[in-house]
Parts: sequence; C-alpha cells; structure tokens
Amino acid sequence: MVDLIARLPGAEIDAHSEGDCVLGLPEPGALTWVSAEPGQEKPVGKALQDALGLGWPRPGRVLSNAQARIAWFGDRQALVMGPALKSLAGAAVVDQSDGWLLMRVEGAGARDMLMRLLPLDLRAASFGPGHVARSLAGHVPVIVLGRRGGAFDLLAPRSMARTTHGDLVRAMKTRLALRALDA
Repeated sequence: MVDLIARLPGAEIDAHSEGDCVLGLPEPGALTWVSAEPGQEKPVGKALQDALGLGWPRPGRVLSNAQARIAWFGDRQALVMGPALKSLAGAAVVDQSDGWLLMRVEGAGARDMLMRLLPLDLRAASFGPGHVARSLAGHVPVIVLGRRGGAFDLLAPRSMARTTHGDLVRAMKTRLALRALDA
C-alpha cells in the first residue's frame, strides 16, 4: 500500500521578488464556494450577512471586512475567503481550500507587470480595491482580486500553481529587462 503525505497547496512554491515587484504566498484561510439556487441570492446574501457581516457581492466585486472576503465568482456564485462555512439555506456550499493557491503580487511595478501577463485592463481607474475578474495568466484560468496599495491577489488552481508561479516570475523578469533597455 502507498503512504500518501498531505501537503498544503503551494508547499513546493516559494515567494519571489524582482526589482519593485514582490510575489508572496499568504494564507487565505478557508476557501468556500457558494452557489445560490435560482432566485435565492437575496436570502443567501442575508444568511452571509448574518454569518460574516457581508452580503452577496455584485458582479465583478469583492466585499471584505476584518473577518472575511466574499468575491463574485460567476452567475449566482461567490467565493468566501476566511472562516469555513458548512451550509447555507438556499445554496450549495463546497470547501475549495485544497483546490486553489493564493498568490499576492505587490510593489510599485505590480500593476504594470500583471498587465503584461493578463488580458485585463488593470489601470487604477478601471480595476482597484474591491474588484474581481476571472481571466487567464498565460493559459491558466485565474481569479484576480484588486487590493489596496496597488496590490493584487491571484487564485490559481492548485494543479496549475507551479505554472502560474513560473509565468509570474518570468513576467517580473521581463518587465525588469525591458526597463533596463529603456534606461
């Protein structure tokens, strides 16, 4: 019989920095996918408000407080980051904690670097704190969340975390090399 060893997502990945960009691996807490049944967004939002102090997010938005973040995740879908949720009336609730890796990109060059990798308009006027989008980092589907101070969180599927990490590191190095050419 094979002995399997439980590992956290990203156990083989390290934080990285290049110039004015820093790639970190913060602990997101539990990640819980919530899918409201048709017509149940308001009651589920009320249940989330009662449980976490945050309601149902509008499309493309993230709600947050000191305890949790709730990100729009698609039609009638949200991702709760923070405390684990076991059930909500009117919704399917599934623990996704082992399925995603959270990577944080910050620093003065974070926005510019990510705009080289992601097909999104990440300019501050278009995408800032409280915004969320589903996109691609290279060929990997990711969730991008805007944070204060020009930082961004990316959620990548655990199975593609090393690829996404490598793409981010390459984008950081490419940005530095191009800046050196301009100097």
